[in-house]
Amino acid sequence: MKNRLNKDQKWGISLLIASKAFERLAFYSLVTVLIQYLTEFLTLEGNTLEVMYYYSTFYAVIGVATVLSGYLGDVIDRIKVVKTGFILMTIMYLAIVFMPNINVVILLLLIALGVGIGFITPNIVVFLGNIYNENGTQIKGLPGFLLFHITINIGAFIAPLLSIYLKNNFGYSSVFIFAFILVLLSYILFLQFKNHYNKLNINTQETPTVESESSKSLNKLILVPILVFAFFIWFVLGQKGAALAAVARDYLGEAFKLDKSLSIAGISISVITILVFVMALIHIKKLNWSSVFNVIIIGLLFPIFAFILLATIGSISQFMSGNINFAQYILIPIVISETLLLPVFTYSVYRCSPEKHKGLYQGVLYIILGGSVAMGLVPYEAIGSLMFIILAMVLIIAVVLIMVLKKVVNKKLNEL
Repeated sequence: MKNRLNKDQKWGISLLIASKAFERLAFYSLVTVLIQYLTEFLTLEGNTLEVMYYYSTFYAVIGVATVLSGYLGDVIDRIKVVKTGFILMTIMYLAIVFMPNINVVILLLLIALGVGIGFITPNIVVFLGNIYNENGTQIKGLPGFLLFHITINIGAFIAPLLSIYLKNNFGYSSVFIFAFILVLLSYILFLQFKNHYNKLNINTQETPTVESESSKSLNKLILVPILVFAFFIWFVLGQKGAALAAVARDYLGEAFKLDKSLSIAGISISVITILVFVMALIHIKKLNWSSVFNVIIIGLLFPIFAFILLATIGSISQFMSGNINFAQYILIPIVISETLLLPVFTYSVYRCSPEKHKGLYQGVLYIILGGSVAMGLVPYEAIGSLMFIILAMVLIIAVVLIMVLKKVVNKKLNEL
């Protein structure tokens, strides 16, 4: 039973994480100023709805391209699909610096850029899983998925600060040039990864492992519930922005979004907490499905606590005579949960999806997560604090169902 990564695997993972980190830095640098740029430079006569149409189209193209590229990576050369995405991104990030302020030109450029981003998103995850050469519990890949996503999240926090600084001091072109340099570095690192990856002795879609019927049955038993759970959990977690802003307005007298006021201390707590989870998982001698389900349950306890606290915030406010500045820190447990659960769900979908369709199912997961967040908000204005009780109850039901799934899976494993 192989429980350690060799030197070549570690180097491959390092190159992949570095490449993805630079790509995310470029992406978040762009989107930080994109709406403001579209509003100021497009001839839309101040039409906010049209600006949001451009922005939404950009994200929709990323979603569609993610599913398509995952499938293409499964049926043809995954390396070529990702290289195509990088070439598109590199050209489009540079083109945005010189393009004329013509609506249709900018829209087409955003569409092409969205395709490029979507072409790498699911396939990078498959490469990561393949390096771990998952075969039951042969290699403990979950800690690696956690570290992969932590690196990306740190970049997502840093990029907006750099982007705003560049825009305020040197204009929008400096942001776009900065993003172009970052994505070019990302592409160079990926090319280095490609050369290294081809030398690794791993299972890929070209040399698939032979799955037994019992193994396929177990994977199907896990895959569908995991995707369903992901939808409802991310719908609940997606409520944090506008809902918490309403709480701030009602109880602090300020209409601001708490997710924007999260302090550096809060970010640090989130990252440190996830690193603690990584260290704990590394020392688990046998990482099986029970361990994975336990991590999901632990991750759900954080937002359950946060939503229950929000439901009682009115009473707390009265008790403390309105002095509830700590309310901004209620977001921290939700951020911790998102940071923990995203890589766990990504890892779970990788492990239990069919050998020949791992990219496709990563794309499906991406669409599910994005779609659930975009569905809308529970009506806080109509039902008040009851909203947070409902959200907590949805997550508690999810915990119960995951415990049931865990029991069913353990029974199935005992029968194999």
